[in-house]
Amino acid sequence: MEAHMIFKNDSLSEDIIGSTGLWNTIIGEGDAMDSQGGHHPSGATLVRVIVVGPPDQTLPGAKVKLVVTGLEPRNGVLDAVMPHLDLNGMPSPARTAKVNGPGTGKGPRVMEAILTRFDSTGVQAVPFSLDGTGCEHISMTAQLIANHIRDSLQIAVPFECGE
Repeated sequence: MEAHMIFKNDSLSEDIIGSTGLWNTIIGEGDAMDSQGGHHPSGATLVRVIVVGPPDQTLPGAKVKLVVTGLEPRNGVLDAVMPHLDLNGMPSPARTAKVNGPGTGKGPRVMEAILTRFDSTGVQAVPFSLDGTGCEHISMTAQLIANHIRDSLQIAVPFECGE
């Protein structure tokens, strides 16, 4: 598996898996730089899951499943004070409710892609675009599925933000 920051100018970073300099990449800091050393903001990541199979053949029904946690909006719920409206639409005493609001999400994101025919090298790079990366650690699990899970790989990318 490999991961590349997608910069605001649509260029890509080098592979960031294993990188420890992913601090404030959303504003172009840390390892958010192109091959010439120029810094660029990034809020998205291109993940490529590399699959090796039989050259010039297909794996019928095979797919790659990618499960990602840690993407913005953040996973979880907020305790928020919500005005309670009566039957006439008038506010009555406020109540506390658990809501999914800005900055929260609903858990892991699951994406799948069907494998196509392998070329003469027997290698296929299956791309996934992740929006909302840059301030939270993300973990990814890629699975090769053909009737059952044939292979699995898990990695983490330690994005962080702060002042």
